[in-house]
Amino acid sequence: MEHDMETLKNLVILSRSKYQIEKFVLGQHDTLPMQFRQIVLEIRSLETSLETAKVSLQILEIKINKLATKNDEISLLKLKKKEIKAGMLSEGIASSAAELEILNEILSSIPWFTEVEIEQNQEEYWEKRLTRQAEIDSIQAAQGISAGNISSLIQAGLISLQNEAKVENVIDRELK
Repeated sequence: MEHDMETLKNLVILSRSKYQIEKFVLGQHDTLPMQFRQIVLEIRSLETSLETAKVSLQILEIKINKLATKNDEISLLKLKKKEIKAGMLSEGIASSAAELEILNEILSSIPWFTEVEIEQNQEEYWEKRLTRQAEIDSIQAAQGISAGNISSLIQAGLISLQNEAKVENVIDRELK
């Protein structure tokens, strides 16, 4: 399939896919209250970055307009350089806006928790997390697979710690 550069330029490429967000950003947490907390933090951070990027683009556009009034060679080259930066910034803004939509979509599909409920969940969360980490360490020692890779396999739903035989089978299959 043939593509032209203009079509390629118009593609919005997310820094993180919905799958990555669900499996690796939220999936790193073992309880719903902590997943809720994480998505709220992600949304707040991305909103701040997005607004900052929009202001940066506005500043860049003002500089571009000022340079456009000059006719010397250096100013024209600086203008071209700033236009390239503006294009990249615009792409980043589009990507962040699309990712923010995904985060808000996920947020609307999960239960919400108060700070008190999140705090009340801490004991259960840390018990599950530390137990999972210990099990991963055990598998790492037995199989020689890094803890990070085992964690990723678990978060992606490819293996489960509740079925150690399955873990060993998947790891054996992945190594072959």
